Amino acid sequence: MLITGAGGGIGRAIVELAVERGHSVIAHDLKPGSLADLRGVETITGDLTSKDHLRLLGRRVADEPLEAVVASHGIAGAVALADVDERRSRAILTINASTVPALFEAVREPLTRSHGTYVAVSSQASLRAERENAVYCASKWAVTGWVRAMAAGQAEGPTVRALCPGRTETPLFVAATEAIAAAQGQTVEAYNKDIHDLIPLRRFATTRETASLALYLATQPRGAAPTVVANSGGEVPF
Repeated sequence: MLITGAGGGIGRAIVELAVERGHSVIAHDLKPGSLADLRGVETITGDLTSKDHLRLLGRRVADEPLEAVVASHGIAGAVALADVDERRSRAILTINASTVPALFEAVREPLTRSHGTYVAVSSQASLRAERENAVYCASKWAVTGWVRAMAAGQAEGPTVRALCPGRTETPLFVAATEAIAAAQGQTVEAYNKDIHDLIPLRRFATTRETASLALYLATQPRGAAPTVVANSGGEVPF
């Protein structure tokens, strides 16, 4: 199983749970230091926006019995729309959206041979617009839309699914929360209280809960699980 974004909150939780459940894991991230303390996995680092690196990664798994790929990499994009410049917009859209189908193409052949599954970790922001998060929403809408289109038009080849996590307790989420609260002129405490009031469960998800759902989607055969799944505590019914 190949898991990208393995140095981040959700990606790391998916790696750790996959190892715990006996899967053979290749953990991928951009920064070598982010994977240094992972145990029981092979680690690979590199830039998924690089065609050369994607080719290298494809060659690495070319002869593997690749059961699943979980694309959980991405960057935050929470900022007031008036403050988003072209450079930042391009980075968000490229890393969060464009790399998802590009990675799929790099691993398509071994996944096809294994009748494997490609899970793209999207976001509840792909199902409902969020204030002060426009470009991030656009990037995640692109991911979920791509998954739906692939699933609708592909009777053979790898199974493709999208996981749309709600607010999950990760460093990326904390940073995004701080940015959105600042853009709205609120304290983080006041913003979080308003958000908790929108979530029927009255809490944020843990990384282990989101990781468990990611592994479920990654290991179910075609037709045994939905194409798009949201775990948002009821904040975004889907």
